[in-house]
Amino acid sequence: MKKIYYAVEIHDEIFVMDDKNEIWGLIDRGVSFEVIGKVCAEDCNTTCLHYHRSTCPCSTTRDIDGNL
Repeated sequence: MKKIYYAVEIHDEIFVMDDKNEIWGLIDRGVSFEVIGKVCAEDCNTTCLHYHRSTCPCSTTRDIDGNL
């Protein structure tokens, strides 16, 4: 089964986490987080071709400086 990755904000930092293990680990530990959107790959960042082509499926993205 293919993993689905999400952009997750924790304490004003953005992380990419899978839907199976990592996000459930946050829930189990009681860590407060916000899911920003679904991403197409584990290595989602501003070097992604989808980001540069404006075809990224995330509704909200941040650049390397944290700007929306």
